[in-house]
Amino acid sequence: MAEYLATHNMMYESAFARDHVDKLFEQYAYTTLESSVQLAQER
Repeated sequence: MAEYLATHNMMYESAFARDHVDKLFEQYAYTTLESSVQLAQER
């Protein structure tokens, strides 16, 4: 994650970076849950 933030010119400890990472992981959680539901429906 630190490399991602550095590549996108974000300071690791900044509020902006924390918010950005929070949104990224929120999207990740939603997408994995959605995929899990789809797989369960296929079975």
